[in-house]
Amino acid sequence: MSENLRHFTASLYGFDAVVQRVEPDQWSNESPCEGWCARDVVAHQASVLTAVTKIAESGEMVGPAEFELGDDPVATWNDVRDGVLAALDRPGVPKITEGITPECPLIRFPMPFLETTVWAPTAAMLYQTREVLLHRRATRVAHFEQPRWAWK
Repeated sequence: MSENLRHFTASLYGFDAVVQRVEPDQWSNESPCEGWCARDVVAHQASVLTAVTKIAESGEMVGPAEFELGDDPVATWNDVRDGVLAALDRPGVPKITEGITPECPLIRFPMPFLETTVWAPTAAMLYQTREVLLHRRATRVAHFEQPRWAWK
């Protein structure tokens, strides 16, 4: 696992622990991010995780969008956190099959509810995110090959 990935994983779990401890009267407190309060920081993180969820569900690369936490920021955060974990942890996903060479298998995320399949490199990123964040398993994905039709 790379040093950056270790930092990201530790940050995600640390962030969740902090969100769970915020009292209702603390959401407008100033944050270390200039001009942002606690609510703004959590909304930003929820926006990023919502984008990851959309990528996992549709295969489309989307960026974060403005996000509103509503009246119960902790409950909204929990929904977003659980949503991204569910999107990345479905039975039978990913599918790993033999590639051109045994050391470079193909990886894909079938998404039948959208009638599509996501292939490497996006599928590899989704797989690694799921393994590290949900199962806390160090997982390398550089060896996965893109399908031959993507080489053009």
